[in-house]
Amino acid sequence: MVVVLAAIGGGVYYYYSTHSSSSSGSGDFTVGVVGPLTGALGPAGTPWADGVTVWANAMNAQGGVHYNGKTLHVVVKTYDDQSNPSQAIQLVTQAVSGDHVDMLITGFLTPDTDAIASTVQSLQVPIVANAADDPEFHTGNPYLFSIYPTTAQQMGTFAQFFSGLSPQPLNVSTLYANEEAMIGLLGTTIHLMGPSYNIVYNQTYDPNSLTSSSADSYLLAANAPHPNMLMVSDEYPGNVITWVQQMKSLSVRPSMIFSEDMWDAPFFISQLGADANGIVGQDNWAANMTKAEASGDYANATYWYQQMNATFGQTIAIDQLPYQAIMAAEVQFAAIQKAGATSGPAVAAALASLNMSTVDGRFVANSAGLDIARGPFVIQVQNGLPEIIAPAQFATATPIYPLSSSWP
Repeated sequence: MVVVLAAIGGGVYYYYSTHSSSSSGSGDFTVGVVGPLTGALGPAGTPWADGVTVWANAMNAQGGVHYNGKTLHVVVKTYDDQSNPSQAIQLVTQAVSGDHVDMLITGFLTPDTDAIASTVQSLQVPIVANAADDPEFHTGNPYLFSIYPTTAQQMGTFAQFFSGLSPQPLNVSTLYANEEAMIGLLGTTIHLMGPSYNIVYNQTYDPNSLTSSSADSYLLAANAPHPNMLMVSDEYPGNVITWVQQMKSLSVRPSMIFSEDMWDAPFFISQLGADANGIVGQDNWAANMTKAEASGDYANATYWYQQMNATFGQTIAIDQLPYQAIMAAEVQFAAIQKAGATSGPAVAAALASLNMSTVDGRFVANSAGLDIARGPFVIQVQNGLPEIIAPAQFATATPIYPLSSSWP
């Protein structure tokens, strides 16, 4: 086992190895990252993996990790599942049983996590995934945890936001993927406002399900009742770009455009330019984390932002995804330290009992392994940056609502 105590940016972190064969005598500490680096989810999976690189760089800048009288250089080994969940299963097995990586970071988004859940259970390798609350977390798998806010937490944040809007958007059209996060959001909106709903599109994790022409027909149907809020959700970033581009083409401009998928705001901003301004969505990271860090729940947010910006630039630095990867690593490290062992059951038990602050918020797992200690931010793209507009205690800007009737 590798256990190293290091002070970074005023915080304390524990770095460990769950499989000793890679580090014994090699001089390296190997971190395996399994996720979608290419394919439909590549624009999101790549910055997620970049977060692990930033962590590795920070460790190596201090000389590496020290173990059993040796100084080990941190090496990140990436495994690209090419946005194919079935391929993720093979790569997780290869990383753990074949390559004997010292630590495994995987479970990027719900499709990958669903696919690999039984595999990590059979390998007895606990993972802290970035996946929404879905049935996979309620099957008694003791090795599956998530850092993603639960549906109940999302509903609480959205409830506060929607209830503060005036006039309230009582006529809503929805273009949505059949995913857990959006279903919870729909339920919250209906409960709060009792609006007139018009759901016109449903797809389940299909990167080829949307074209410009098909988007036009869906948008025209969604716009027919003249909604004052249009909700868009799609697991694939490219599809959301198509939705927004076709909105502009058809002059569809409701008072609010809400996209649950704005967690990858920098990508949307880079693709849409000024057309992204005014779009509201959920995120866990924004342009200014000062208030969130001051709460005590977002440990060393400024430090890690500086590291991210220095390595990858401003675009990646305001993306929540790399910080989620760092958070997953922080949580797993702390669990190993608390367990005092590297066996799967001991680490899983430690994860289940943690209560800790991380770069991306506090982590406390419920009985299903879901983080119940933090909710999302509601963000709005303003002047090319994702600003926090809810919850109020973390807000960096006030909402622009309703939007102007014309596109930028």
